[in-house]
Formats: sequence, C-alpha cells, structure tokens
Amino acid sequence: MAKLIKADINIPIETIVVKDLKSRQEIVGGYIEYVYLEDGKGLIVNEDGRTVGLPFNERATKLSNRVIVGDVILLTKKELKKE
Repeated sequence: MAKLIKADINIPIETIVVKDLKSRQEIVGGYIEYVYLEDGKGLIVNEDGRTVGLPFNERATKLSNRVIVGDVILLTKKELKKE
C-alpha cells in the first residue's frame, strides 16, 4: 500500500489508497514527478515544488538522498510496476 509522507515531520506517515492521476495530483498539490529510489521503490512528488516554495520534506529527502519538498507518496516496487 502507498504511504503518504507529509512535509510536516510531526504528522505520522499514513497508508493511503490512490487510484488515479487526479487524486495523486491533489495529494502532492500539482503536477506529479516520479523519483526512483535505490531499493526499487519510488516517490511521487510535486514537479514544481521548489519553484512554488513547498516546505522541505526531511523524511522523503533521507529516503531519496536528494532534496525533496512538499507532501509525497511512497510507492512499493509492485505499485510502481503497475504505473
């Protein structure tokens, strides 16, 4: 199951179900971009997050080893294969 990782570190990571592009865009707040992780998982992030000034996401940054901003969706390997 997908996980929602909010930029606010005080909000726990939660399991979510995302079925379509529109719901993914609503969660990340705009157009989506995929960030692939070394373990085969992936993040869905806001493509323009830095440009529009979304807040730094510490947990997603640690997962990806690159600067990530805004709320993100973490997908398993299996979920990514369905994309």
